[in-house]
Amino acid sequence: EALFFHKKLITTNSSIINEDFYNPKNILIIKEQTSDEELRNFLNCTMSAVDVSIIQKYGVYSLLNFLNTKCHEGL
Repeated sequence: EALFFHKKLITTNSSIINEDFYNPKNILIIKEQTSDEELRNFLNCTMSAVDVSIIQKYGVYSLLNFLNTKCHEGL
């Protein structure tokens, strides 16, 4: 959802660094040792643009196309 609304994301899910949409300017992974300063810096830095192809990859039309393909494979 953060991708589509062009919002920053704060998460505890460290595996997100393996995703093609991961950018440390847009996604902060909170850990026990994350300081208030790190959080402030993240919130105050400018968000990086996400490539349109990545946004489309996770969009509704791509999801529907994927589901449609899977349904037809099962026939």
